[in-house]
Amino acid sequence: SVLPLLDQVLRSGTPRTVKSRRTSEGGSYTVTCTPIAGEDGVLVYAADVTDHAEAAERLRTSERRHRETAVTLQRSLLP
Repeated sequence: SVLPLLDQVLRSGTPRTVKSRRTSEGGSYTVTCTPIAGEDGVLVYAADVTDHAEAAERLRTSERRHRETAVTLQRSLLP
């Protein structure tokens, strides 16, 4: 829920960004909350970053596989 974040921004007067929160549907998003000067309100900006989060996970998986392959190769070539 975004409500605790809104409350924190209202009380502190400091903008906050929460990155890559997961939804129950499996999507990811980044939320930025900024207090509105002179008002008792918060501007909320949410961006869908699902594609970026999925690409980052695929990259981490690929890098892990390549590291494991390199270690296996190194062990098989050493006496």
